[in-house]
Amino acid sequence: MSNAYQIRLELLKMAQEALNNEYFTKVDMVRTYWQNRVSDGERPSKPELPPIYTMDEIVAKAKILNDFVSNN
Repeated sequence: MSNAYQIRLELLKMAQEALNNEYFTKVDMVRTYWQNRVSDGERPSKPELPPIYTMDEIVAKAKILNDFVSNN
């Protein structure tokens, strides 16, 4: 059986993975948009990538996951 610290660690890992997936989905969207513009013969400026998530966002996402698991 897992102790409370292991559960918290797993929740933080899950939260970071979820935010990582969201971030790279946004990056892929920016890349695809930019590549489409280049393919259309345009010369767009360098695309601006979305900001990476913060530690506070990881903790907030972990709390959401914990609330779901705890049925609160």
